[in-house]
Amino acid sequence: MTRNEIIDFLSLAPNTTDDELLKAILEKESYFKSLVSNAPTNLLKKVYEKNIDKLKEFQVFIVNSQQKLEKPAIQLDINSEKNSSPDFTLSTAPTLKYEPAWLIRHTENSSIISFALTEGINTIGRLIEGCTLNVGIEKDMFVSRQHAIIEIIQDNYILYDIGEMGVKASKNGVFVNGSEKRLKGKYLLKEGDTIQFGNTKFVFKINTQRNIADVVNEVSHSDYMRTVVINIL
Repeated sequence: MTRNEIIDFLSLAPNTTDDELLKAILEKESYFKSLVSNAPTNLLKKVYEKNIDKLKEFQVFIVNSQQKLEKPAIQLDINSEKNSSPDFTLSTAPTLKYEPAWLIRHTENSSIISFALTEGINTIGRLIEGCTLNVGIEKDMFVSRQHAIIEIIQDNYILYDIGEMGVKASKNGVFVNGSEKRLKGKYLLKEGDTIQFGNTKFVFKINTQRNIADVVNEVSHSDYMRTVVINIL
């Protein structure tokens, strides 16, 4: 394990301090714990629990690294007036609201909706009461309750049918860029790819520090990708 691995997992800047890292680790751990209690499947619950274990390992690594470093200046001044002032805070610690990418709904006769994707597992399926999804698709009878996954690992954006997780595959599959060939295995998403779940199409956009409003506006003015006709026979 290295410090860079931790920073990449949390999607933080390379110059993030140890104190900021620890705060981010604790917040991320709390986030995954909240997902565990609402996990739609046992498999996803295990994935979230595995991430929690990894975060605990990160915390131990950072604490041990700090203990190996000697900082006499800080120890001598720890009770000084300067360090006890209100300015000595962690207010600059990064939040975990960074969104690596988005799915923008871009389907004929439907309004534009953006869905933020996060580091790790993002679940996609039909929106029903009591089901927690990262991307909930409404009013589409061809979308399964658990349909697909987009997994974000550092700068890799991986799309696959829910069946790749060892459970029952979606009934009507996943289609990419208008191809009538149902997606099999895992697909490495690229900027601007169009993904179809059921009859609903989304444009995949990577966050390059642009305003989401500008991204949505760009997609809304782009041409629609052809819709693959779902074979229900």
